Amino acid sequence: MLLGSFFHTSLTLILLFVSFVFIYVSIGKRTTRIKRSLGIIYILCSIPLLYVVIASPIPSPGSFAIGRVFVFTWILSIFLLFAAMFMTVVSIVTNWQKKQ
Repeated sequence: MLLGSFFHTSLTLILLFVSFVFIYVSIGKRTTRIKRSLGIIYILCSIPLLYVVIASPIPSPGSFAIGRVFVFTWILSIFLLFAAMFMTVVSIVTNWQKKQ
């Protein structure tokens, strides 16, 4: 049971991290400040999930708090992935328009 919770938490945090990596890649100007800012925002976004998983002594499958935090993190990850895709498309269109 605990191993399953650890697996789901790790998978969710990796998905959130990949979302932030895509945002970093889609940003045209990559500076150290942006990298640090995205790192801090990633930590702030992952704190609720880590807190609920660590604070609950034995995570039960029907735990409402854990489910809400997982859903919140998944929705946040999907929103960030769509934002990264949008930023990538905008930069591609902008570069294409500059060439013409």
